Amino acid sequence: MWVPPGEWILWQTGESHSGPQTINVQAKQTDIPVLVKAGAVLPLKTMASVSDIAPDPLVLQVLGCGSSASVCDGAGSVYEDDGVSVGYTQSEYRLARVTQNSSGTTTTVTITPRAEGGGYTGEPTRRAYQLELLTGAMAPKTVSVSVDGKPLEQIAPADGRARARGWWHDNATGLFGGTLLVVGTGELSTADMVRVRVQR
Repeated sequence: MWVPPGEWILWQTGESHSGPQTINVQAKQTDIPVLVKAGAVLPLKTMASVSDIAPDPLVLQVLGCGSSASVCDGAGSVYEDDGVSVGYTQSEYRLARVTQNSSGTTTTVTITPRAEGGGYTGEPTRRAYQLELLTGAMAPKTVSVSVDGKPLEQIAPADGRARARGWWHDNATGLFGGTLLVVGTGELSTADMVRVRVQR
């Protein structure tokens, strides 16, 4: 498998690889090995929201830069429109920007829901965000998590927590062969910037 220049994460295992180089990857016939740029923020849908134009919650996977990096910056974006018209040609869309910074023992994720576009018919005015921190901030020794400066409590993981407010460790995902740190912001206004901070 070709690894381009820079640092990349093998999404299925969490292994960090520096390019350019060629690596050997063991995979089943049903697996598709995927490399993701270190520091990236990936927007995802849940099975419950797979057919929704604007998923609620919006799941954001935050990839760190591996254990060797002391500082890690990255970003991602989420494009949405009404899914049926050509209004996007007249700026009827919404682009949210998500940035992440990990430095030492602190990871900060900033979500700007209305960074670009004029909006579209039916766009949500409120939604929940669910952050999955895959590397760096996923260790069970997490000390504190806050949303917009307000501390979040650790809660027990359970089904039906799609719009939960709190943080928990999730062993059920199967990715990276370990524990994810999941942060649920609860329902928030899409007009406001959101800042999530994890300290460990």
